[in-house]
Amino acid sequence: MSAQRTSSYWRQQIILNAVLGVLFSVFGMAFLLLSPVDKGYGLIFFLAGLGFFGALIFVSRQYRRMSKEQRAVYAWAIAQQMSATGFRTTGGDIEMMAIATQAQKGALSAAELQHLQDLNPRNPYPVRPPAPPTPTWSGPEL
Repeated sequence: MSAQRTSSYWRQQIILNAVLGVLFSVFGMAFLLLSPVDKGYGLIFFLAGLGFFGALIFVSRQYRRMSKEQRAVYAWAIAQQMSATGFRTTGGDIEMMAIATQAQKGALSAAELQHLQDLNPRNPYPVRPPAPPTPTWSGPEL
């Protein structure tokens, strides 16, 4: 995965949340002020805009907390899973983000990483693969 693709994932998330937050909030306020009937729709749109601003804060914090390599692995894991499903579902998104978080933290096994790689072989793992854990002796002390 190129640096362009990993940075575009985060840029897309930040821009989308910012734009939708502004649009929904402004449209909601305008609807609240200008509509003689159904002011509840304006409130709903305004609250949705606040939700997008909340998501913007969450995504921005995640972006700043991760190193460049962690951001690349997180975006790679999301892209791999989305290439396999071809569509998004609520449960699927939550599960995808949980797996991507584990990948970003380096908590996935080699088999799990290989499974993600097999979902879209044309999209290589963005950083050097983690070294396999060294075996530990669990036998009697000598």
